[in-house]
Amino acid sequence: MALNIDQTKFLEEAMRKVKEQAFYMKHAMDNEDLKGTLTHASDMLRELRTGLLTPKSYYELYMKVLDELRYVEDYFTGLQKQGKPVVELYEKVQSCGNVLPRLYLLITVAGVYIKSLEAPARDILKDLVEMSKGVQHPMRGLFLRNYLSQVSRDKLPDVGTPYEGEEGGSVQDAYEFILQNFSEANRLWCRMQQQPTNAHNKDKKRREKERQELRILVGTNLVRLSQLQGVEAATYKEHILPRLLEQVVQCKDTLAQSYLMECIVQVFGDEFHIATLDLFLAACTQLKEKVNVRAILEGVMDRLATFAEANPAAIPPHLRTFDMFNTCVSKLLEERPGYSVVEVLRLQASLLNYALHSFPGNLEYLNLALGNCATALADKRAAHQEQAVIVAPLPFALDSEGVEVVERLLTLPLACLALKVLELPHFASLLEFLPWASRRQVGVTLLQAVYNSRAKLSDLESVEKLLEMVVPVIKEEPSSVLGSEEGQALRRQQNGEGGVEDAEEEDEAGASRSRGGGSTGSTENGKARRLEEEQLLLGRLVHVMASPDTDMHFRFLTVARRHFSEAPKDRFQYTFPPLVLATLQLVQRVRRREVAAEGADGKQEGDTQGGRAASEGASEQAAAEDGNGVLGLKKRDVPGVQFGCRKLFQAVHEMLTSLAPHFANLALKLFLEAAQAADRCEADAFKLISYEFVTQAFLLYEDEVTDSKSQIRALTAMIGTLLQARHFDESDYDALSTKVTQYAAKLLKKPDQCRMVALASHLFFVGRADEPGHYHDPKRVIECLQRSVKTADMCMASSQHMHLFVEVLNHYLYFYECGCPTVTEKYLSALVAFINDKRNEAALVGGGPAEGSSRAAEIEAYYKNTLDYIRLKKTQTDNKELADRFSAIQV
Repeated sequence: MALNIDQTKFLEEAMRKVKEQAFYMKHAMDNEDLKGTLTHASDMLRELRTGLLTPKSYYELYMKVLDELRYVEDYFTGLQKQGKPVVELYEKVQSCGNVLPRLYLLITVAGVYIKSLEAPARDILKDLVEMSKGVQHPMRGLFLRNYLSQVSRDKLPDVGTPYEGEEGGSVQDAYEFILQNFSEANRLWCRMQQQPTNAHNKDKKRREKERQELRILVGTNLVRLSQLQGVEAATYKEHILPRLLEQVVQCKDTLAQSYLMECIVQVFGDEFHIATLDLFLAACTQLKEKVNVRAILEGVMDRLATFAEANPAAIPPHLRTFDMFNTCVSKLLEERPGYSVVEVLRLQASLLNYALHSFPGNLEYLNLALGNCATALADKRAAHQEQAVIVAPLPFALDSEGVEVVERLLTLPLACLALKVLELPHFASLLEFLPWASRRQVGVTLLQAVYNSRAKLSDLESVEKLLEMVVPVIKEEPSSVLGSEEGQALRRQQNGEGGVEDAEEEDEAGASRSRGGGSTGSTENGKARRLEEEQLLLGRLVHVMASPDTDMHFRFLTVARRHFSEAPKDRFQYTFPPLVLATLQLVQRVRRREVAAEGADGKQEGDTQGGRAASEGASEQAAAEDGNGVLGLKKRDVPGVQFGCRKLFQAVHEMLTSLAPHFANLALKLFLEAAQAADRCEADAFKLISYEFVTQAFLLYEDEVTDSKSQIRALTAMIGTLLQARHFDESDYDALSTKVTQYAAKLLKKPDQCRMVALASHLFFVGRADEPGHYHDPKRVIECLQRSVKTADMCMASSQHMHLFVEVLNHYLYFYECGCPTVTEKYLSALVAFINDKRNEAALVGGGPAEGSSRAAEIEAYYKNTLDYIRLKKTQTDNKELADRFSAIQV
């Protein structure tokens, strides 16, 4: 703290003296007193001779002095315009007694001298850079050379400037001047590390910090070089970069080498780097061991990768830049065996990223980088295993930093390659080094990349490989072969955690969270959401599999089913439905092949007309039991088809049987979907399959579905399935329809009974009389409708009873319009009159429970629209018969 106070006071005193001398200097300028001006300017600049300020404080003083030197420069410029020869000023300022003030004034005059064109810029610049060697104090010399760089930045004999010419100089003189100034500045900067004279510089870390603060004074010279318009790639390669690299390598300073190499990467253009890549990489291998060469290589690779991505033809193929980088990396690893495995992995990750962006289609480069990583990890594991017998009781495991790098290595190519990563042999082997959770994350990223690419899995080997890679997404981590204590220690090793004490603290924290409840609940919800997202993503994988050959496509689905079946049962709800639906979609393709094959052989099977009046003989043959599966169907081979529809339906049945005990509602719905798919096959041989699926759905309903809302949804799905079916035998259809109606009549709530029985009435009047597969039972229709009216009348205490009557009336109208003989105008007129009476009673009483509510208005509008529909039908002119029938209804 005392040091800071002294610094502040010293800086304030120096600032005061600068301000005081600047005031006298300006007064002398106003009086055109050149001698006084130079005297006071010299006294002002003398404050920069101090060695007691830190770089930060010295910089503040330096900037204040530079602000005042601008007035001096303007004064000299004015004298030059008045006709005073600048050479006299240039010689006069050299009479100043102290070196540092003299050089600052000399540089200031030199700027005016060069602009006046009274002398060649080349000679003046050469003179300045040589005389600046007179200041050898590292910090003072650095700031002086920075001032020289600032003054000369717009006065170099570059191409297109007024200072270029036979006498003024060329761009070569410009870069020679900058290179010499850079060389001297770098030498001074490196010398600061060996300056132990002042008390505040003795500490090594403090010196390094001070050098960090001053590094820009050296890097400014490289910026000036990069801004020269006359420097081309060839000049840079032959004359500039070799000298820069020579300075960097020979300085033998870790900080200087790191900073200057990064500067070279950042300030010069991409074309320059491409032209000189071999020189730059050769220098990288000569840097000190403590220099972070990986960061330097990452910088140049990232720049070239971005450049190559934007300009694909910019890098000539014959350069083989990837091979250059790979050779450099290999040499570094060979010469520096002390590199940690994480550093090795990071180097290869940079190499992989460069290959991805510069050579996106070259899988050889990508596999080479991944292979190098796998080899490094395998060597590390082998060394660990050799040592494990003696001192290391745990198996080899990466720490958290290593896991992060490997995970990045594996996810980098996914966005670009998607399914093509399956062609990288070392991808899977490198994946094995990750812990289970990280493998799961890579698997999720892989699945997302596959979907985003819209690629298709079209061969069995790729399906197997991909599913093996995403196994951690499919199932939980298998039980460790290690003991529980060893397993916990291994996990701590992977996570970079401590010993037993840390585990105990974690257990206590977990117990505390459990007692609190809120945090644990939130965590569990987050895990559940993440699991659901992952499993839905996994289920979509089924739809990525595609093959023109149905047999091969079924093999894909079989492999997926085998893997999905290894997951915990609670995940079946996400993965089995897409698998079932994909199989049912495949059934239609297989059926078309079967029909085509049967037609070609003259062996048409079943009733292709699809009517319900099917051949009894064919049905009995299809139903024969011969031990060929749960569905009880005799297998009949079709030429050219290895897996027929029966085989696919058998697979669907097995999957749904596995799903049903855990997710009954979902399995019920899928059983009905399968029944519809079997019915669409339009052959007698598939009647029993469809009947079996519907039967299984009914059994699930009876045994598992107990919630009222779930029952209504299930019954609605059952009714919809039976209404779409067209190929059941009449007796089977009658039995199924009756069963559904019974289910509807046994619902717990009366309003639900009313609605569902009315809906079930449609099962007994399906299709027109001239349509094949129609089914009409008018007697059952009127029974269902009358049952619904009675049930609605029992709901008087409910605000829904009026709405129920109107709903049933609409069902009556549907059947009446369809020509159902048992639904006559007598029933319609009576129901309309009944509803009107109920409305009048409600009005006399003062309204029901829903009087004045939005519900009452909704019911009234519903009823009014129904009556308007009847009146509209009475006036229909295009169907006189229907109009006459509706005219008999009294509304």
